[in-house]
Amino acid sequence: IRDRARAVPLTLELGGMSQWVWRGAQLADAVTVRPAASVPVGESDLYLIARGGFAISDRDLYEAVDRIELIADYRWSAPLKIPLSVRAGFREYLFPNGPDGSEHTEEAYVGGHLGLTYLSASLTVFQDFNVFDGTYAKIGVSPFLSILPGLDLRLEYAMAKYESSLRFNDLTATGKYWIPLVPIVDLGVEAGFSISNAGIYDENKNFWGGATVRISL
Repeated sequence: IRDRARAVPLTLELGGMSQWVWRGAQLADAVTVRPAASVPVGESDLYLIARGGFAISDRDLYEAVDRIELIADYRWSAPLKIPLSVRAGFREYLFPNGPDGSEHTEEAYVGGHLGLTYLSASLTVFQDFNVFDGTYAKIGVSPFLSILPGLDLRLEYAMAKYESSLRFNDLTATGKYWIPLVPIVDLGVEAGFSISNAGIYDENKNFWGGATVRISL
């Protein structure tokens, strides 16, 4: 959690990714658009966040997928003077061309994020419903590099406990570099790699890239 986040009342983002990867698996081999917005509630430390994900190519194929995500994020530093946030969220995945009974699935989660001097750490627990039915936990760490303040690095490890053949673990590494364009606009260039130990997908190792425009008002 950066100090800048508390000073920004409204953040708008529009990003694009080369493909959609979920837990080491290619959810959609399609260009994906991801809009997002974050706004504080009054003068409080509570932020409301909305995110979307839409696979815009190959819409006539089975792999077409969309996502809507709503998040409540509470951020504060007192009394320990350590940036800390607690968040709860809900995701709705839509599969327009899915078979009967598999057109959508849901995911709810709660988690915490702790910012230290040289890194931040997070723990999030997810509960999936409908098509994917089970629980998984995700641990993440992000180092702070003073020599490259615009670089965001993140390593995440997820451990699943599903009741079906979807029981698997995965490791994801991402890097995004933010480039200031004008005082309120930044450009983020991103690359990522994810791998899982599941045998239910053709490819369990995936690379992707993308870019995001962020407007801070």
